[in-house]
Amino acid sequence: MLRLLFFIGAFFLFMPSSNAQPFDDSYDSLYNAEFAKQAEIEMYKYSKCLVNLIKREKLTKEYFLIPDNHPDQNIEGNKLIIKTCLPNGSRLAFRGHLFRRSLYTALYNKHFRKIAPTNIDITIEFDYSKEIAPHYKEMGDAQLLLRKASDCAVRKDLELAHNFIIAKLHSKKENKLKSDITKPLQECLPKKVKLQLTRQALKGQFAESLYKLRTVNAQNSVEAAE
Repeated sequence: MLRLLFFIGAFFLFMPSSNAQPFDDSYDSLYNAEFAKQAEIEMYKYSKCLVNLIKREKLTKEYFLIPDNHPDQNIEGNKLIIKTCLPNGSRLAFRGHLFRRSLYTALYNKHFRKIAPTNIDITIEFDYSKEIAPHYKEMGDAQLLLRKASDCAVRKDLELAHNFIIAKLHSKKENKLKSDITKPLQECLPKKVKLQLTRQALKGQFAESLYKLRTVNAQNSVEAAE
């Protein structure tokens, strides 16, 4: 039976059988490295399938409004269970914030993959403090800092961020772009502050920042033309 299981506090798993071994989310274990890679690829495939279903895109955006580690993340996540998007004979279990990042990457690719980031108004502002204020207990300073820093880094080099987001998972090109993109990100952080993010977390956060910027930019362009 196909199932999609949501767990807060458990790293997402791709399990070809019920006997699959779990792994941690640090990517430090060589034993689990290949398993982690495959799990991430399968999660992205699921996210891509999900956002391509027009009726589910609205629910996906509602899911984005729920902060990481909030109890409602499970409730909203369960609305996104689509058996047709799951690999045959498998089940998925994952941590909410990882699914959120995978969804943003898939959503960005759906709408902007083939459109170069030109004529983007980088003066568009987002009040991230206000955005997380209702959920500060669950998110805190670290998430606020990460959102501000990735937003800043995206604006420093739109093309680099775009190419990184659309690059194939775990490809040589993606690895090169990941290395390149850490420089503007570090420049956007306060001195003596360093972020240690997995490749997936980094990509998902950049996808969120650039998706938001380009979506608002597109809306403003349409309004200006009317």
